[in-house]
Amino acid sequence: MANLKLINKRVVVVVLLMGLCGGLTVISNYGYQKSRRADLLVEAIKTQSKIPSLIATTYQTHAEIRALIALGLEFKRQEEKINISSFFQPQFLLMKRQQEQRLTSDSALAKFLSQTPRPLDLWAVNLKVEGRDLETFDCRKYSSPLPKINGYRYKLYHCR
Repeated sequence: MANLKLINKRVVVVVLLMGLCGGLTVISNYGYQKSRRADLLVEAIKTQSKIPSLIATTYQTHAEIRALIALGLEFKRQEEKINISSFFQPQFLLMKRQQEQRLTSDSALAKFLSQTPRPLDLWAVNLKVEGRDLETFDCRKYSSPLPKINGYRYKLYHCR
């Protein structure tokens, strides 16, 4: 009977240690890859953009809305961590996805681009808009390759 209690205690200790190790691998991104890495995209945006920026996205599902919210929360988290008042804080634009991917003059993005002072970096994050339509607003696609980030399709446009 005493032997059984000792084995039970060892089993409990082993299970608790395995749970702790599993939790640490998830938190540190070693054992579980998150489907969307907002932290990596925020770092890429901060590295590439030194001028005012707009992060624009179109949505059709709640998951696409969540992707933009995750970016906003990550910017806020990093701002609080650094505790600097002049921290880089972009603007965000969320637009409902249309059947046609053309950028019309009455769309929210077209209105924003026509009214915003330049220079401006436009980050098209999961944005379903024709690139040549952005060129009519003097926004040119960034030519250098950007790092691939899990869960996000994004492009950088410099608007002058």
